[in-house]
Amino acid sequence: MIWLDLSNLVLTVYSIILITGLPGNLMSLYAFIQKVKQEAKQTDMLLLSLNISDLMFLFFLPIGIIEAADLEWNMNSFLCPLLTYIFLLNIYNSTLLLTAVSVDRYLGVAFAINYKLKQHPRYAVIISVIIWVFNLVQCSIVYYMQYHFSDEKQVGLDPTTHNTCYWKFNEEQLKIILPKRLGVSIVAIFVPLIICCFCYINIIRILYQLDNISWTKRFRAIGLAISTLLLFMICFVPFGVYHVVGFIGWYSPEWRDYALLFSSISVCLDPFVFYFSSKALQYTFRDSRNNEENYDRWLHLLLTGHSTGHWSNRGYLHQDLGTCCRLQSKVYLIKLSRTMRFFQLWLTAWLVTIVGLHLSMSISVTFPNKEPLNVALGKTLVLEAQVQLQPGESILLRTWELKNSEREVRVADGDSTINNRTFVEKNGALLRISGVTDSDYGLYKLTITIRSGVQVSDSRNVQKIKNPPKAILSMKCSTLSEGAQWDSPVYSWQVDGVNLTNQTGEISADGSTLLLENLSQSYTCITDSSQGLSKAKVSSKAPEPGPDPIPNGCYGVVWVVLTVIEFIIIAVLIGLYCYKRHTSKEDNNGYSEPKGGPRCH
Repeated sequence: MIWLDLSNLVLTVYSIILITGLPGNLMSLYAFIQKVKQEAKQTDMLLLSLNISDLMFLFFLPIGIIEAADLEWNMNSFLCPLLTYIFLLNIYNSTLLLTAVSVDRYLGVAFAINYKLKQHPRYAVIISVIIWVFNLVQCSIVYYMQYHFSDEKQVGLDPTTHNTCYWKFNEEQLKIILPKRLGVSIVAIFVPLIICCFCYINIIRILYQLDNISWTKRFRAIGLAISTLLLFMICFVPFGVYHVVGFIGWYSPEWRDYALLFSSISVCLDPFVFYFSSKALQYTFRDSRNNEENYDRWLHLLLTGHSTGHWSNRGYLHQDLGTCCRLQSKVYLIKLSRTMRFFQLWLTAWLVTIVGLHLSMSISVTFPNKEPLNVALGKTLVLEAQVQLQPGESILLRTWELKNSEREVRVADGDSTINNRTFVEKNGALLRISGVTDSDYGLYKLTITIRSGVQVSDSRNVQKIKNPPKAILSMKCSTLSEGAQWDSPVYSWQVDGVNLTNQTGEISADGSTLLLENLSQSYTCITDSSQGLSKAKVSSKAPEPGPDPIPNGCYGVVWVVLTVIEFIIIAVLIGLYCYKRHTSKEDNNGYSEPKGGPRCH
């Protein structure tokens, strides 16, 4: 299905999240601020903290949309770890804050009287700060990876292409990031899910056992439980499963973007949780409808002066003209919100149209091998792309471009020859540069333009070899059997079906020996003699790293233990604070704390 194309899917979902999640979260923010100004409650403070986290995510989401347009990272490199940091921070903030809300609701139902006497908004602020600090520290693994491996200049970007953000990692990086992912997923996704299930199941059970509870409160409790649990199952559990699968298989699964998509949907579903959790948001919607009806009645009286009963008193009417003006201003806000909804529908239709045009493109271009090409100075660079064109279409222009830190130039255009070192062959799909210099390294991008004006492109990174490990391979591996004799054989080498004469390898004069520099791949040895043609696979691997002081399987345990220790330290600090307040209260001979002070048990 064309909708399963990753670029189109990510672009569409992120755009819909932005145009639907932003108005809902802005309206929720307005309602929470008004509620906090009047009378703040613990739940309102927790939800306000979650609302701020969602808005921060939506603020940075356009960067993800730009990346999703071509599934390439063409922006400043410092934005890559920042975007990943914000994405992860919002995920873990959402899970832990929703868990705090569920615990707050459960305590308010199971221990209604005692809990109501002891709750205070200050506790919610403290819990929110703890959650934010904990997640800020946990997500800093993104920047730790960047500076710890700063000499490789690959962390945060895809090491195979340098044009995809935070995608693939080498073995040394996986030893750090996979156990960390597992530990945080257990603490911030699976344990909160279990706590939420326990709290909401017991809330529903307790409410149904009480006869004096109205159906409205029961409906709110059921709605809150269902919306929160669905939010966990749809948005956050796939992301946690992704981390568990990656740790078990010791790799970074390819479906990371799909897991992030599901977790991003939470910013659209959170307003439903806000609605069922806070009366402030319900009153906002209710007051909007009532204010519009009341304004119509006031306007009718101002124009006609006719009414019945209490409304017919003109003195009363003129006395409350200020009320009418206030209602009018609120109605303007209502009409503005309606305009925003219309704009959302229009923008959605426009997006679907544009994406539909993008999906209907009948041309594609790609480099079959996305690995970075390591080329030594003075060697010949060969880049060849695969171009697919539907019948009836024709190519108008082929453009090769080079981007690096020093310059951004067009190295080839159409089928022309730029200089005596650069040639374009195979109808524009192959680029050949002889005698590679320092200025030739960077990201090469091939763009194909067809007659209809549609453009498609793909990129491949070319990098310089620096202080490489060396491995020498001989043709002894290519003999058909032990003791086979060859008369004047002719040797050649290939990698991925491409002859190595134009690649990095240094081949001896007779062709029997290949000197590899910083390449870890499978090569094909080809021997041609009077006895026939022989091919053999030869694998070249970089030197094995030294022994790891910690076995791979123990990294997950280490990170889980460290994360649990962090929670224990935080709990001990809170307990010491509460104990100090409790003993201070006893020393005051039973006098209660001043109003507004914290109350601890």
